[in-house]
Amino acid sequence: YDRPTPEQAGEGTNWWNELSRPGQVQNHQISINGGSNKNTYSVSLNYLDHQGMFIGGDYKRFGIRTSNTYEITDWLSAGLDIYITRSIQNSSGENTSMEGQVGTVNVIFKMSPTQTVYAPDGIYQKNTMPGTQTMENPIALAKEQTDAIRTQRAFGNFYLNVKPTK
Repeated sequence: YDRPTPEQAGEGTNWWNELSRPGQVQNHQISINGGSNKNTYSVSLNYLDHQGMFIGGDYKRFGIRTSNTYEITDWLSAGLDIYITRSIQNSSGENTSMEGQVGTVNVIFKMSPTQTVYAPDGIYQKNTMPGTQTMENPIALAKEQTDAIRTQRAFGNFYLNVKPTK
């Protein structure tokens, strides 16, 4: 194993800084409500964008909710509520075992600080520490591995409301 001298290594690589970033959350919602003396309605749209603290990790969700109530008689009303969402979750592999490897956070602590993220030819540098050559570059795992979970959900509720009379 040919180790660089401290002078050859330069500043070195801070693997934690390479993998982490400031997390951000954006949440937007717009609603429209209205009705008449016999009917009420509500429609709302929402969007959530959560950028995780590790590169490659994020969660996005878009949803629409509708609600409608109609008074049929003085003692009977009916309503319908519907909520539909679509979400996409990307994992940076920080907590998972990826094809026999440990998660990216664990791997960064096993990477040599004298090693760079990229080789001189621009490809991701392999781990050169003795006993760890089978571990992938954690930055390559976080940026290049696609681990998207896509979910669509629909919830609905129909109801009748009966008011007792005297």
